[in-house]
Amino acid sequence: MRRKVAVIFIFLSIIMLCVEVITLAQEEEEISGGVSFPVEDAPPMVLSVAQVVYPPQYAEKAIEGTVELMVWVSEDGSIGEIQISKPMEIAAFNEAAIAAVSEYEFSAAISGGEPVGSWLDLTISFTVKTEE
Repeated sequence: MRRKVAVIFIFLSIIMLCVEVITLAQEEEEISGGVSFPVEDAPPMVLSVAQVVYPPQYAEKAIEGTVELMVWVSEDGSIGEIQISKPMEIAAFNEAAIAAVSEYEFSAAISGGEPVGSWLDLTISFTVKTEE
């Protein structure tokens, strides 16, 4: 009898945990300001990229790093907004990352078979190419 009670208790605990995970996932769909984003069937996709120009004034210093961006891809695939989520300390790199991504082409996210606007996280890397 104790074993059956323990199994039932474990089973109910698992169900409660699953409900909690689903609830948290639904809550994460909302961001500050009360704006809600749909759960996507397919995320937005990068269709073409532009060349990232390493800021020439820093070439001799061989500074490397990454800029993390969030791009709002509208339901027509156009860029609605670009935000820096993790900048480099030197503004020229952040500006170069935004300039490059501004030239990217995207396809919209798909939710329920329809195109929707959605955020896409992108990382732009700046590395110094060495001659071998």
